[in-house]
Amino acid sequence: PDQHWTAIEVFEPYVDMFNLRGKYDDVFVDDIRESNLLDDYNLIIAADCLEHMKKDEAKTVIANLLKHTEQLLISVPVVHHDQEPGPEGNEYERHIDHWHPEEMRLLLKDRIISEITGNVVAYFLIQGDL
Repeated sequence: PDQHWTAIEVFEPYVDMFNLRGKYDDVFVDDIRESNLLDDYNLIIAADCLEHMKKDEAKTVIANLLKHTEQLLISVPVVHHDQEPGPEGNEYERHIDHWHPEEMRLLLKDRIISEITGNVVAYFLIQGDL
């Protein structure tokens, strides 16, 4: 009950479509690649996010997120799954780059606290800079 949840959603129609204001304390419509809205958090969850941008952009996002958190939980698909914009015209739904778990391990190196790699998704919990 004493937790505070903040969401950053890039596609404004999803805020109402998925009732994000009913699920989070604060909801911002912004592109995480360019966002200045980040505060300092105990945990940041980057899910359904990094596969929707180029790998070099994702690496920059990860580096930026690590400046604002004690722990970062990354969730990425581990299967090659092309995804096109949905019927609502959300270009941000397109899968741009695909990550193999080993690529993420090499990128995150000794920051990994815990990892779960399944058949569809891999989760990496890593240490932040706070």
